[in-house]
Amino acid sequence: MTVPVKVRDAGRRKEIEDKLDNLFHVIYVYVHGVSTTQFNVPGCLDNQARILKPIDPDTVMDYRRRNERGDRAPALITHTPGRAKTAPHETADGNHRLLAALSRYDLAVLAKQDKYSYLRQIKFDTEDSFPVDIYELDRTTKSEIITKIMYYFNAQHGLATTQAERVEQAIYLLQNGASSVAKAAEAANADPGKVQSRYNKIKFDERANQVGIHPDEWAALPVSTRQVLRRIKTDEGFKGATHLVAVAAMSQKQAADLVSDMGGTASATKHAEILRAKTEEFQEQIQKSGGGLYREGVDKKGMSVRSRVGIALANVAKIPDDFASVARLYKAADDPQQVADDLDNQAERLHKLASAIRDL
Repeated sequence: MTVPVKVRDAGRRKEIEDKLDNLFHVIYVYVHGVSTTQFNVPGCLDNQARILKPIDPDTVMDYRRRNERGDRAPALITHTPGRAKTAPHETADGNHRLLAALSRYDLAVLAKQDKYSYLRQIKFDTEDSFPVDIYELDRTTKSEIITKIMYYFNAQHGLATTQAERVEQAIYLLQNGASSVAKAAEAANADPGKVQSRYNKIKFDERANQVGIHPDEWAALPVSTRQVLRRIKTDEGFKGATHLVAVAAMSQKQAADLVSDMGGTASATKHAEILRAKTEEFQEQIQKSGGGLYREGVDKKGMSVRSRVGIALANVAKIPDDFASVARLYKAADDPQQVADDLDNQAERLHKLASAIRDL
């Protein structure tokens, strides 16, 4: 039976083809009525532009209602990883439309629990799913081009990504072969300055972990102090200086002066000598601070650790419960993701303190 052209081409969109032709310069074919059984659904979900909110059930339901009315959604953009000719399709664009075409899953469950683990449990072989139209990219299309296509079209057919998500997309590209921050930021349409800041933090944290700095000790230091410490060239010096800054509860200026004293050499032996001398110099401050349990300024008031914990809990209790509104206050911050990471780090420290108290 011949499919009428009007039906066959219902998923085609001139604006999509213009971008594939003139912006991305890729080879592709349009295919009508592809069965959803030919898709690797878990693999499609791994190709997500929205890192912080991968699947939105409301968007899926909107597409599903359109399917039920007989409307034809824009064709998905797909590729087939691997060399096998029978390899299943994976999406570069269109996960919400793909899920809307499938039927064997519960959106209410999807909205409440981990989407990936839930969807991986399902066998998508049901016969009452809707077929989908696709633009299938040629097998010669490079992976970085597929990634750029994914990020570009996500904003056209799904939920637009936030700046924080685009920054994370750029970080993903940097960790998977992007040659520079500028190119990764351009591909993800992210602010290069915010990408650089986020990438620097990740590199700082990775180095701290690799040289064996205690996570709590590192997380307790202000970001500005961590940025100063990372300038130390030797790993031994970096680790020793971080510990000294923490146990002496140094101010940012004191930490900067320490790094300046160590910055003129790349000798681990010389750094060890400097740290021994500085440890002697800061003995009184180390003892006064309780080995880092107190901070400079507050110490002079003789505040105990228990008092500091009490003040911290009182301040947290004063934060309004309308967290969405509070979060919006950070929308214009230089690095909202950094704020979120700092909150996670401090929350983890409080959980550890709570566990230690329960074990008494």
